Amino acid sequence: MKKIYFTFLFKSVFLFSNSFAQELSPPLTTKAKLTSFSTKYDKAKITSALKIVELVINSDEFKNKVLAHQFKGQTQYHENEGLSNLEIYQKIMTGEEDLIPGIDHIMNYDLALYRTKNPWSSVKGYTNPGKLRIYINKKFFRRSSYSCIDVASNLVHEWLHKLGFGHDFNHNADRPFTVPYAIGDIAYEVGMELGLDKSVPCP
Repeated sequence: MKKIYFTFLFKSVFLFSNSFAQELSPPLTTKAKLTSFSTKYDKAKITSALKIVELVINSDEFKNKVLAHQFKGQTQYHENEGLSNLEIYQKIMTGEEDLIPGIDHIMNYDLALYRTKNPWSSVKGYTNPGKLRIYINKKFFRRSSYSCIDVASNLVHEWLHKLGFGHDFNHNADRPFTVPYAIGDIAYEVGMELGLDKSVPCP
């Protein structure tokens, strides 16, 4: 007997509960273009990190933590683009980047390793507005102490910029509660809670 899948768009004229619509939504997957991942170590590590991203993002634990996040005593994020926690979660699960319009349920990654000229830099990765490419700092990426879950957390953070979420450039008390920082941290927490540091091989 063939299985039949139905896709419901948020703007449908029919009204469904959010939970029902989410049950019918396909899982979020990753698609990556890699630049300067020249060694077997580099390729193995980023492959494992992307696998962790998929496992985390599609978990109930991730969903529950994203929905429950609070800022200043309210269930919300700082600099949330006027969206509720549920709307932020739903936007994540569409996979609709600002530069790739259309709901495809894919986290599109254009990743490049770079070597910083500043030996004191604490920047693990960055991206620029208006461009898909995300740069990952070799200084951290190639450290054995920088786990695949650490990489996955940073990948989630940077990809959220591609959905249009931002944060202050300078450190301040509110920045950890922005969508990229808070949900990047949630991705790390969920990865550890699910034991992905042990179940997903990391070189």
